[in-house]
Amino acid sequence: MSQDPTWSFSAQIERFDVDAAWHFLAIPSEHVDALREAGDGRYVITVNDAVTWHCGLLPTGDGRWFVAVSKAKIKAAQTTFGGWVHVDLAVDKSKYGMPIPEDLQDMLDDDPEFLKRFDAMLPGKRRGMIHHIASAKTDATVAKRILKLMKELGLVWALMGWCLAAHAQTLGHERTTEYLPLLQERAVAVVANHASMLGGPEGVHLVDTLLSLGVNVKHVFAPEHGFRGDAANGAHIEDGTDGATGLDIFSLHGTNRKPQPSQLKGIDVVVFDIQDVGARFYTYVSTLMLVMEACAEAGVDVLVLDRPNPHGHHMAGPMLDPDFKSFVGWIPTPMVHGLTLGELANMAVAESWFPAPAGWKPSVVTCQGWDHGTDYNLPISPSPNLPTVASIDLYP
Repeated sequence: MSQDPTWSFSAQIERFDVDAAWHFLAIPSEHVDALREAGDGRYVITVNDAVTWHCGLLPTGDGRWFVAVSKAKIKAAQTTFGGWVHVDLAVDKSKYGMPIPEDLQDMLDDDPEFLKRFDAMLPGKRRGMIHHIASAKTDATVAKRILKLMKELGLVWALMGWCLAAHAQTLGHERTTEYLPLLQERAVAVVANHASMLGGPEGVHLVDTLLSLGVNVKHVFAPEHGFRGDAANGAHIEDGTDGATGLDIFSLHGTNRKPQPSQLKGIDVVVFDIQDVGARFYTYVSTLMLVMEACAEAGVDVLVLDRPNPHGHHMAGPMLDPDFKSFVGWIPTPMVHGLTLGELANMAVAESWFPAPAGWKPSVVTCQGWDHGTDYNLPISPSPNLPTVASIDLYP
């Protein structure tokens, strides 16, 4: 059996005058034709028997061909600009022209549709994405980048299934099979913000997910800090339009704190997906109560996609004095109440915190893999002044 050819030669580390950061080594002219005829443009290069990578041949513009060499590879080869190195060059026989990260390969092996769409990508773009995933420094970042790729390839269903398999703790909004039947053929409004992401910070927003699945989302309600979560504490939030989807955004932290009847006209169900932190004065819980009150008055259903409470393991502080009820103190509970928003939604109706028609109550899609004795670190900051796990643990 004949072996695949390898070309060995010496070359000097050079750089272009127009860009001193761009280093390269030129291919001897006697090897160029054979190299280009033997491969489809991708090669494996080893320099000084010390560093190996996958590469392509590029023209210099003066009749020569070269391989780009990064400063890191120059250092690994124990040489420098102007140094001569030994080069071994072979045709790249790998499927994608570069090594593929193990986690990405596992996903491609497990999902034929993912593999089909991945293989259909333009080779250069595909290699760029492989490099982007491979360059991640942590397993969590690898997972986020794979999720982002799946989103770009239109694999929302596969992405959601991966979320369910990958996380021991499953948030309410990740349990799509539980709540999509409740939204089919219905007019939907969504209360959400920047943390309403399936798959973590680099995942897919709930609103984008619902729209991609054919849910009839009419508009969005935004709590304190706005739909994108970048407004300051207490800031007056104006109504607007979401640039990504074109949906109207109605502020619940501006002129109105409660959805107006005109904003609920024609709506069948309001979906609430906000991350709370378990303190009575944190206004997302007040927004939930006012949304429920408005929906009860209008005969509109409410669906709460529940999330863990990072302070769900304890209760602390005094009860609310009813004489001081306000938007920053709406629910009659201790200061640190220990409940999820879904639990508070059910309690509000059971204990008549607001008038509701007989039989009206919210639907709650609970979390899985979490209870009040389980730690939970928020993957996305819930508001500007709580940017870290430590700040949330110390709150309030």
